[in-house]
Amino acid sequence: MIDEQTVPVVFTLDTYKRYAQRDRWLYVEVDKSSRDPEQVTVDIPEEAVRFFEESILGVEDPNAWIAFVQGEIRRHYAMLLARSLPLGQPPNERARRHLELLTKDFYGALGISEGLLANKEGYSVGMVGSFLDKARDAMPSDVPKEDLSRFFYIRGVLRANLRDNPGAAGDLETAVSVWTSPGNPAFKELQAQYRRAGDESAANAVEERVKRLNSRKSR
Repeated sequence: MIDEQTVPVVFTLDTYKRYAQRDRWLYVEVDKSSRDPEQVTVDIPEEAVRFFEESILGVEDPNAWIAFVQGEIRRHYAMLLARSLPLGQPPNERARRHLELLTKDFYGALGISEGLLANKEGYSVGMVGSFLDKARDAMPSDVPKEDLSRFFYIRGVLRANLRDNPGAAGDLETAVSVWTSPGNPAFKELQAQYRRAGDESAANAVEERVKRLNSRKSR
């Protein structure tokens, strides 16, 4: 059905894996110019940026559920901002101000770390590590398990890139133990990490864990 549409197709809670994506922060538009689902174009409309500045950046709602939602969309904005930063060039004044305020918040610092890892122009290991440290220091005591898992997942990927195999495996094991959903990307990365380290038995064990989780989910 989506393949036949001639008007824009958008998702707010999920993505369509057969095409590239144009991420506009509060929704994702299917980009039929490519069938590579890993190709993501960051394109946040000006009205959405103004909404972020007025209603999300630096705003803490006393209602726990609203605060959680604000944190998640703040993290996603931070991820997109960091993902689109040009390598070796200072950000413009508006982006610099956003980054400065986002680093004071767990969700913001976590999103920046995630976005830098995904930046197609590359990233500084030290910079990603410094933002992860800021996220760790600002982590709330009631952080959702998915975001706690995300923290260890990102740190595990960073350590893998530094060839710290034991540290990477430890962080990724923590990530999958904190959030045991079969959709957790840390499972795939953990399996790949064990294979890179030559531990095929451990890699196969991870695959079996995911199969068992999927089996329970389908019951």
